[in-house]
Amino acid sequence: MPTLSSSSSSSSAGNLSESAERKVERLGLAFKRNVRVLREKSSCLDLVFLVDESSSVGANNFLSELHFVRKMLSDFPVAPEDTRVALVTFSSKTHVVTRVDHISAPKSHQHKCSLLNQEIPAINYRGGGTYTKGAFQRAARSGRRAVAASPFRPLVSSGPQGFGSPSSVKF
Repeated sequence: MPTLSSSSSSSSAGNLSESAERKVERLGLAFKRNVRVLREKSSCLDLVFLVDESSSVGANNFLSELHFVRKMLSDFPVAPEDTRVALVTFSSKTHVVTRVDHISAPKSHQHKCSLLNQEIPAINYRGGGTYTKGAFQRAARSGRRAVAASPFRPLVSSGPQGFGSPSSVKF
């Protein structure tokens, strides 16, 4: 299963620097390339975004991470029969939270417009440690479809630090 990882970079006044914008573009292209490969294998896709909200990220970069997620999702059809989305934020061991879940029990009000304009913008930054392993464990427990779907779990993080290595989590 492909994994996409990004390290957050500091920026003044919450604006992305030119190099950070280039990095977002490169990561976006890699993301789209990986998703295209998965779509060739299956028309159904489950995307679980793992978003780092630890103190090492900071509030401004957390908003940049959410902007990255929204930008990536803007190119995909989000619907129960096509692409389903979940978003997990993580910081310390006690703050690994599924903030958006269109996978476990899809509902009619869960669509792309509500995802991009209501659900993701409503996510607030909390700070704390970096428990990456917990985020991967939560993603592994995400709901499964009745029909085969390709899982894809991009990680948006400040880096590899944290309590426990995500490499020890089995999917």
